[in-house]
Amino acid sequence: MSYINCYNGNYYVLSGHLQGLFESQVIRPFERAKPHVVEIFRANNWGKMNNLRYEILEAGLADFDEPSEDFSFSREDKVSFYCYSYMPMHLFSSYHIFKSYLPPVSDKVVFIDFGCGPLTSGIAFWAAFARQCNITYIGIDKSDTMRDMARQINQYGPYGSGQPFYKDFHLGRDYNGLPGFLSNEIKLDNPTDTLFIFNFCYFLQSKTLENQSEIKRLGNVLCDADLDTKVCMVYQDPVNDKFQARWYDLKSWVITFPSMYEMSNFSSQDSTKKTGIKFDNLWPEPMSPYKEVSYDTFNNFHYYDNYRQLPQ
Repeated sequence: MSYINCYNGNYYVLSGHLQGLFESQVIRPFERAKPHVVEIFRANNWGKMNNLRYEILEAGLADFDEPSEDFSFSREDKVSFYCYSYMPMHLFSSYHIFKSYLPPVSDKVVFIDFGCGPLTSGIAFWAAFARQCNITYIGIDKSDTMRDMARQINQYGPYGSGQPFYKDFHLGRDYNGLPGFLSNEIKLDNPTDTLFIFNFCYFLQSKTLENQSEIKRLGNVLCDADLDTKVCMVYQDPVNDKFQARWYDLKSWVITFPSMYEMSNFSSQDSTKKTGIKFDNLWPEPMSPYKEVSYDTFNNFHYYDNYRQLPQ
């Protein structure tokens, strides 16, 4: 039985073990902390629910290290509310993209998760590939409270037995130190056939990246890693021209940067594509939720495979 169950190609439901994770780590803690909010869900008052999401979570862009005093939400309450509201949707869309659109995945993978949140993409990637890969997970999120939740969920593990999703598990607040970390802690312990995946799941919505100079700084970080191996970049966001423009800018910066990327066939600027999924949520919706997202994948496999075949 799969950890995430899929029907008809794009309809996703929680497995029993995944339902157990949500019950233990998300649903019951939130119900104890905010029973009056849960009652709004159960009453199908979607207008009021969406207003709360907007005012407290700012569509997922809130500062999760600051309490929401107007609504008496602690930092931990805000993270729980976020998980309750958005985590299944992001989990299933990430899983769909990983399973449907990633190129072949190596035996050894270093998965760098920008804006990792509560380990959403980490769970999706584990469910998609853990049985065939040796995975090092690196999650980056500016919120201490979100990283605490990611750490807690990782330790809970896929089956609630105390065996984590990832044994080789690292969390950080900022991506500035990533190149040094990869060189000093990760790269030296992995052979050249390791696949490095840079995952951007809903990350480019960040308010920080409204400044184009910050996108260039992020591009510099990716290029400074200077990885002599296979690299894949994965993008996902709501269908919104603003976010797609940021992704285009990031790819453009990576393509033109004078590093190994310039030599590695990172040279195409295909437009983002759209995909839709249906999924079961944590609460009863009037109808099965449907989500359409934009996605893109971007890799150097063609160049790398050809380069490795040349006489050295």
